[in-house]
Amino acid sequence: MPFCTSCSRTLSSAEFIYEGKSYKTCARCMTNKAIKKDNLDEKTIIEAISIQNISDYITNAIADLEHCSELSLVFRIQFDEITLGIVGTDVKAMTILIIDEIEN
Repeated sequence: MPFCTSCSRTLSSAEFIYEGKSYKTCARCMTNKAIKKDNLDEKTIIEAISIQNISDYITNAIADLEHCSELSLVFRIQFDEITLGIVGTDVKAMTILIIDEIEN
C-alpha cells in the first residue's frame, strides 16, 4: 500500500486520486493544500504606490512588522502605451526606462 508524501500515512491506492489524476500525495492533503492556497490568495493586499513614495513605504512597512512576521513586496512599473509603442520588444531599451523611472 502506498504512503502519502505529505502526511506519511499508508492508504489505499484510491486515496491518491485527486481530480481524476493519481498523485503521491493523498487526496485529503491535496484538498487541504488547495483550500490553504485559496485562503492565502484572498488575504493578499495589492497597493499602488508611486515610485517617489516607495522608500517611505518600505521603511514604514518594516517598522510596523511584529516579531516573526513576514513582508512580501512585489514591484510593478507601469508605462503608458505611447512609451511601450516606441520601445516595442527591445529589452535593453525597456531596462533603461525602468532604471530611469526608479532613479527619478
